[in-house]
Amino acid sequence: MDLPKPNAAAAALQPYLAGLTPSQRSVVDHRGGPLLVNAGPGSGKTTVVTHRIASLIAEGVAPWRILGLTFTNKAAQEMRGRVEALLEHAGLTADGVLLCTFHSFGARLMRTLPNEFGVPARFVILDAADQKSAIKQAIRAANLDPKSFTPASISSAISAAKNQLKNAEAYESEAVDFLTRAVAKTYHEYESRLKMQEAVDFDDLLMRPAVALRDQPELRARLTQRWTHLLIDEYQDTNFAQFLVADLLVSEARNVTVVGDPDQSIYGWRGANIGNILEFETRYPDAKVIPLGENFRSTKTIVSAADALIRHNEQRKPKNLVAANDTGDRVQIRRSEDERGEAQDVVDHLKEVERSGTPWSEMAVLYRMNALSRVFEEVLRREGVPYIVAKGTSFFERKEVRDAVGYLRLLANPRDEVALERVVNMPPRGIGATSWSRVIGEARASNQSVWEVMQSPSRIEGVSARAAKAIESFVDMVQGWRSILGQAGVIEALSRDLSDAVQRVIDESGLAAHYARGGTEEDHDRVENLDELVSAAADFPGVVSELPGLAADAEPTFEHDVQTLEAHLFGWLESISLVADSDQVDPTRGVLTLMSLHASKGLEFEEVVVAGCEESLLPHQRSIGDTEAIEEERRLLFVGMTRAKKNLTLTSAKSRPVRGFRERTIESQFLSEIPEELVERWEANENASVDSFLQGSSPSPLGGRRGPSGRRLASLFPVGCLVEHEQFGVGRVEAIMPRPTGTTARIDFRYDGVKTIILEYAKLERLE
Repeated sequence: MDLPKPNAAAAALQPYLAGLTPSQRSVVDHRGGPLLVNAGPGSGKTTVVTHRIASLIAEGVAPWRILGLTFTNKAAQEMRGRVEALLEHAGLTADGVLLCTFHSFGARLMRTLPNEFGVPARFVILDAADQKSAIKQAIRAANLDPKSFTPASISSAISAAKNQLKNAEAYESEAVDFLTRAVAKTYHEYESRLKMQEAVDFDDLLMRPAVALRDQPELRARLTQRWTHLLIDEYQDTNFAQFLVADLLVSEARNVTVVGDPDQSIYGWRGANIGNILEFETRYPDAKVIPLGENFRSTKTIVSAADALIRHNEQRKPKNLVAANDTGDRVQIRRSEDERGEAQDVVDHLKEVERSGTPWSEMAVLYRMNALSRVFEEVLRREGVPYIVAKGTSFFERKEVRDAVGYLRLLANPRDEVALERVVNMPPRGIGATSWSRVIGEARASNQSVWEVMQSPSRIEGVSARAAKAIESFVDMVQGWRSILGQAGVIEALSRDLSDAVQRVIDESGLAAHYARGGTEEDHDRVENLDELVSAAADFPGVVSELPGLAADAEPTFEHDVQTLEAHLFGWLESISLVADSDQVDPTRGVLTLMSLHASKGLEFEEVVVAGCEESLLPHQRSIGDTEAIEEERRLLFVGMTRAKKNLTLTSAKSRPVRGFRERTIESQFLSEIPEELVERWEANENASVDSFLQGSSPSPLGGRRGPSGRRLASLFPVGCLVEHEQFGVGRVEAIMPRPTGTTARIDFRYDGVKTIILEYAKLERLE
């Protein structure tokens, strides 16, 4: 059908822009040149971005010339849905608009133009667990002591280097001591393994596009001609590589809109540079700056408290935060005797809130350190409160699912050594550790991929005839699966074909039978999870990784209905790899959410509790004495506070166990920065006890329980008796040591060695 003329479409859109505030409307109506939107929490960032995109299209900008970048798939999907809904009113579509995460954008560029980015056309993306495995291999290959050089420390160093666009050679050239030279050696080994496996990691998805745009003028010209309007959400979270990609993409048209809030920059520890947003006007002197300070999420009291807190920071762009909602209740600041009293008090409070009509799905308990969830989980389980811990553990991280996905990654790319090592003998098929080490050794010695060596296992020295036959059968099985990848079809048919392929892999690999044989409830759950993986493949909508229109100057077409099963499989595996923490949080589920403050960004709840507001927890111990780090910790609390829509509670405990010993705590300095007229303080009853969960005890006034005294505990577990601990197993008591902070016991456990633990918390069972 004929599309309406731009002016008619723009007129049709006007009624849907009428509800915007004057500041929001200024963002939507801005047309030429750089624009910085300094948007406070709850101020409608997604609203202004989506309305701006719709308005640009309605006024005649080709959709395929618009690129929107954000940090989570959930945010990108929400933006697309809103843009499409707005454009329907103008008789237009969003076909061609690219709204995605920075990492997805990098992956699509690299798949579309692999030669320009130095990658194979069908590369695989290592997730965090697979990257850890690859770095372990690199540490061994570099002949480093794994006790001195952990995968976490090496991974962090390599990630920091890549975010600064330093490859292994550049890093090595700057190495000046034993530590950096060791990292450089491991970096080289790690990169060689990625190349051999035709794989990239998350940092490559940012580093390679940044380097290619910087160093290849022809590629830069092609991309700047393709996208003439760039919009970036959460700009305060960008690192150097992301900044460079954005800056180079708009080097010609200079139509860049960045939306963000320096007060919510909380990812400095993983490379985010708050200077990118603070110095935007220095980079673009002609930039227009529009503050959005009106909060539509929280009550006036919550907004005022958060505003008072964040004003203590110096690294920020001032804006007046005001709330559009009612005044609401004061912020609760509650201090308990210990961490168990804190958890019990919070759960009792939230149960009252639930009885008053607020669903569990509208409540969240946030904390600085994931370890704080343990005691809350104990209380929630005991009280029968439904909850979920959102800490990055998703469906796709469960062992049985990772096993199945490992096979599917081999189906896509047999050179994927990390996937090979995971599944080659899972379930057991006679390829033991010794035989596998021989295969690896032969691959290294012959400078071949492991998959290539596996084609002729009988020639590998030290591999038994039985193991060689098992390897041959494994190779034949994978090759049989790969024979179906060339089939083509429309998306709907390919989704069915993909689910059939997943089912075939699960069945023929032996995974389904392996878990079904177990017979336990856990095994039954694992089989159900494998079935769910088949359903997930069937539901995959067929997001195309490649970008049309980059190979020529002609206007791109967007007919993506027909492709191959191989491309569909790669797209699905990529969508699995690029799931962010907050993408895994479903606010519609009828459960209370426990999550870290970092993971809570972008979410909102009626009732929010921020637990552990103590010095050395929030702010974290590592930030003490570092002004910039303290400011980031203050921003972290600011983010947590502004997740609350109606009620906010900040809690602390007067004492906590630290490395097995109880220590007194100091209330967080941040709590004193909130004006007293905005808060209501509460002190726990002195009868709250650290013994609150021991059996055979009587209720205390706070709903906790009083347990046996230290002297009584010592008599229950005398020196020499055999005990069992829920984590460490069976052990024998070597010594009992009464202390003012709690009676401790030194216990020699059979498998974990000697541990010193506090008896009040140990949950020991005496065996003899």
